[in-house]
Order: sequence, then structure tokens, then C-alpha cells
Amino acid sequence: MSKKTIEEIALKFDARSFFPFEEPFQPFIDWAKKCSTMGSSLARLLVHKEKGLFISFRGALGINQHIETPNNSKDICTPCEKPCLTACPVGALNQDGYDVIRCKEYVNTPSCQECRNSCLVRRSCPSGQNLRLKEQFNFHMRAFLND
Repeated sequence: MSKKTIEEIALKFDARSFFPFEEPFQPFIDWAKKCSTMGSSLARLLVHKEKGLFISFRGALGINQHIETPNNSKDICTPCEKPCLTACPVGALNQDGYDVIRCKEYVNTPSCQECRNSCLVRRSCPSGQNLRLKEQFNFHMRAFLND
């Protein structure tokens, strides 16, 4: 659904569409970091100033003009108490990086219902708390576990 929507928008605005799951792979993370609303969290995930750690990039548009962006501060996490650094019960996601294998092993244990429903690190971010839907959390965790 995302691909179809982004391709329709690209056609409407005479732009190129790019997707993170198609070759040639594009630098989506680098592009996101150039946005005035994005920054890097201490848990080494991208953080949006309004949506927090629960963001994803389904596609991008390549347009034929330069757009100036304001030089806003990228230190979105400064006023935060940084719960993302201690939210993971097994320390799989923290300021040192992301241990995907450790995360998946823990999430697949019978005692890990809370993580299986959604990532505690992503949920811990105070930005965007009111925007998160339980169904989205569940969808993304199911997709993550079915890699």
C-alpha cells in the first residue's frame, strides 16, 4: 500500500520514487538526518521531535529543485530524562548499539509478553506518546519476528 501511494504522489509532482527495500539502495537514514525535525537518540535510533522513536520510512520522493531547510537543533533528546537507555530488559538496544539476535532470542521466550507486543525502548520515548496505536506496535513486532 505504501509503495502504490508514494508512486501516485511521485507521478502527481513529477518526482522519482525511492524505496528502502529496492535496489539500488538509497541512504534513507542520511536523508532523514538532514530533516529539521529528525535527530539521533542516545539509543542510536532516529528520533522525530513530535513522533519520538516510533517512526519508519516507507519511501522518499526525488524532486528536481533544491529546498532550503532551517538549521534547527538536532538535539531533540536534551530535555528528556532518556528512558530509552534503560528500557530494554536485556540491554539489546542501548547507546552501544543494537544486538538484534539477543533481542529476538529474548522476545521469543515465554516470559516476554510485554516486549512481544511492542519494543519497550521505542515505547519509552515521551515524544509522540499520544500518537501510538497498539495495532501498529503489534504489526511491527510481528514483522520483526518473522524476518
